[in-house]
Amino acid sequence: EAEDLYAPVITGTGSRLLTTIAVSHGRKEKSGDCKNAFCHSHLPPDETVICKPPPGCPVSKPGTYWLLKKTLYGLQRSPRHWYDTFTGYLKEMGFVPSRNDPCIFIGKPIPGQPPIYIGTYVDDFKYHSISDDVEKWFEAELSKRVKVDFMGPVSYFLGSRYQWFESEQGLSCHISQPGFTEQLLEKFDMSECKPCSTPYRSGLKIDRIPHDNLPKEDKTELINKYQSLMGGLTWLTINTRPDISVAHKLLSQFQSNPSMGHMEGAKHV
Repeated sequence: EAEDLYAPVITGTGSRLLTTIAVSHGRKEKSGDCKNAFCHSHLPPDETVICKPPPGCPVSKPGTYWLLKKTLYGLQRSPRHWYDTFTGYLKEMGFVPSRNDPCIFIGKPIPGQPPIYIGTYVDDFKYHSISDDVEKWFEAELSKRVKVDFMGPVSYFLGSRYQWFESEQGLSCHISQPGFTEQLLEKFDMSECKPCSTPYRSGLKIDRIPHDNLPKEDKTELINKYQSLMGGLTWLTINTRPDISVAHKLLSQFQSNPSMGHMEGAKHV
């Protein structure tokens, strides 16, 4: 069943919410990575998987097969089994999942101490607490259950770069997507383009851009490129660039029948 394969991951909105809470507390989020995560989950009795050992395996006789006891990377249900295993660990430690996001966990594991906030994405997670002692307790307790690399303050999470700044006004965090942005620019031969001060070109009225009479093959190619570019801009808009949302929304109206003028407007964004 589809629901048996689904493994929740934290949403972009949920991730940014946790970062906002951390900044309001004046704390940098920390990150961790569970090593060989899927191999920590056991296959249930009703799920039988037989696999052929690799050629030349020194511990298997010719013509023999293996009965898997644990999940492996590549099995359809491995992500779901790992999610159940990892969330089980967190619940054992006293954490409760959010009603709005099953991958956000909150708890007060130490009586009289402040809570800790955790966000999970498959085998990656981030966390913070106002208390150093609570963070150390969490790291020690989780390490008893699974091998983890704790990597200090978050620098990258969900493909976004995190930059932390401290000033007299307090802590702030700048989230960006330089890797994805550079790939998008390269895809449309814009690696050497000059940056613009605004996403919407002054004097350009998008709804009045005339449609051009391109040959059918050229038109199909333009539509595919335009839709691909708009998809990339959508990803930036919802994650780190709300400032381009107005121009993006206007240009999105012409995805079924764009002109070269619309393409130029999208490239300007």
